[in-house]
Amino acid sequence: MPHETEHAVLLRRAALLARPLPHAEARADMLHIVEFTLEHERYGIEACHVRAVLPLKNWTSLPGAPAHIAGLINVRSEIIAVLDVRVVLGLARTTAAPAHTVLILHHDTMACALIIDALCGVAWLKRADIAPALPTHAGARGHYVLGVTKEQQVVLDALQLLHDPALIVDEAATV
Repeated sequence: MPHETEHAVLLRRAALLARPLPHAEARADMLHIVEFTLEHERYGIEACHVRAVLPLKNWTSLPGAPAHIAGLINVRSEIIAVLDVRVVLGLARTTAAPAHTVLILHHDTMACALIIDALCGVAWLKRADIAPALPTHAGARGHYVLGVTKEQQVVLDALQLLHDPALIVDEAATV
């Protein structure tokens, strides 16, 4: 291969490598979610707030705790509250069992585990395809809903779940 041809090939390769990826800009308009089910309904929550997905095992119930607190689990030497997200969303309360899975959510210093029925996977959603919460998501449930997709998948607001004072149990505040 003559030197001039090699140089042209290298320039062409350099130009291809230097151009931005076509989907990099599109990702800014996308929401990366973890998909799961609750009572045969599909839900999603922003993946950047999901630290882990684990089987619900070795959890401790808390007698006298509010209905939305199912108990506590120890995850890598960190004690994390387990929320019955069904109660939070106005659905029927669950009986936590080893067959369930928990999503460990986190943001800053806050962490909690949500009991889910099953993990479905991860997906990218176009932010423009997420419609505002439906009127049927009124009350407490609507407070935690970012929106609903055209496939009727409910997208939850992880930050609202993690930082809502109504969900935080602080015994010192009630004494």
